[in-house]
Amino acid sequence: MSAVADCLAPPEAEPGPPTAPKTRGGGPRDPEGREKSKRNSTKHGLLAESVFPDEMAEAIATRTAEFAEQFAPGSPYEVVLVGEVAKAVVKLELCDELMVADLRRTIEIAVHGWDTTRDARVAALVGRLPGTRRGSCAP
Repeated sequence: MSAVADCLAPPEAEPGPPTAPKTRGGGPRDPEGREKSKRNSTKHGLLAESVFPDEMAEAIATRTAEFAEQFAPGSPYEVVLVGEVAKAVVKLELCDELMVADLRRTIEIAVHGWDTTRDARVAALVGRLPGTRRGSCAP
């Protein structure tokens, strides 16, 4: 070959050392393990599109059946839309429940912890004032 052709030719693959076997397993092998693994990061299901917590999946199935009976979808596309609407409705209902639970938690914190939290904050601010001793509110 010419010198130019030698430069353009791909280098010949040299046999390298054998690759070591994987140290990690690569995930579950059986169907039950795969199903469990799919749900590892599912907490509440609000951002999910296809894998839901069991309770939410049952609610979606129930809503889908109710909506299918009420709206009687006539085409496959309409069946898909009914399923999507059912998912959205269940997610909105869960959001409502979570919002009420968060509001109750906030009220509980405000009722029982307000004075303690404010006293601790005031003590910390007083401690930063010049000429005061730590833990003392009097100058």
